Amino acid sequence: MTCTPKQQEIVKTTHAKIAGAFKGAVEEAIIQLLTKHPEWCEKFSWFQKGTAIEAHRTMPNFQSHITTLSATISKSFSHCDNIASVKADLKKGDAQHKVKVIGKAQFDALEPIMMNIVGGALGGDWNAETKEAWAAAYAQMVDCMEH
Repeated sequence: MTCTPKQQEIVKTTHAKIAGAFKGAVEEAIIQLLTKHPEWCEKFSWFQKGTAIEAHRTMPNFQSHITTLSATISKSFSHCDNIASVKADLKKGDAQHKVKVIGKAQFDALEPIMMNIVGGALGGDWNAETKEAWAAAYAQMVDCMEH
């Protein structure tokens, strides 16, 4: 799946408006995902069994993973017109290790959470055309990360 040039422009323009808050958005999305699907917690090396999911926010290993994951996801949106550069980043050991633990089921469950957070952050800029563009960019990102 690839974004059309028009979708690429929409995603890049709207991503630029929320780029400063993107790490927090990814952190919130992961917390929501694991709260909804606690059975997936142990897929993540930073997860500490017996610790509440919400309590992980302050842990350095969690923050390290969120930093890498959010940078990779953010770049896939800000560079949706140059997905080859995102693929090159994913071939680097650290990013690959931290992203590859997330499979199709997790990406599928994460999509509506991310779209809800992005839509909330964009406010009035979130319309049917913008949502469709972000969905196409998300599908492109998932395809890139899964291969």
